[in-house]
Amino acid sequence: MLEHAILAFQDQIKRSAELFIETQIRVQAELPKLKTELKKLENEARNLSTAIAEYGTRRSPTLMAQLTFVENRIETIDLQLHQVQPAPPKVPIEKIREFVLERSADLQKILLGDRAAAKQALLTHFRPSVLSPMETPDGTGLYS
Repeated sequence: MLEHAILAFQDQIKRSAELFIETQIRVQAELPKLKTELKKLENEARNLSTAIAEYGTRRSPTLMAQLTFVENRIETIDLQLHQVQPAPPKVPIEKIREFVLERSADLQKILLGDRAAAKQALLTHFRPSVLSPMETPDGTGLYS
């Protein structure tokens, strides 16, 4: 059972690593587009600032709202360009297996040590099982 859990965990790690690589490729492909948009927005922000300086904010409050929008978009793109995603750690399956087996030995000691504490700990993670008697068609009873 533990071996199955270890292999399932390994598959999950592998899928996460593949997703990370796909995301990185997608991000790299979008970089030129983002840089072009950033330059365009910076130009637009300069033009809006010049217009605001020339005409004032009272004549056109729309210019201020537009400048705020452009500046927010510039900030968002800037964050995207400078955001660094750490690569997921590469952990060999042997290390995972060793860790799980060590922890399972600890679990056995805990469960067989203080039974009251173990029971309380298990109740926090598992629902209590309730077995109800049931009559089968052939007349024998079973619990479900």
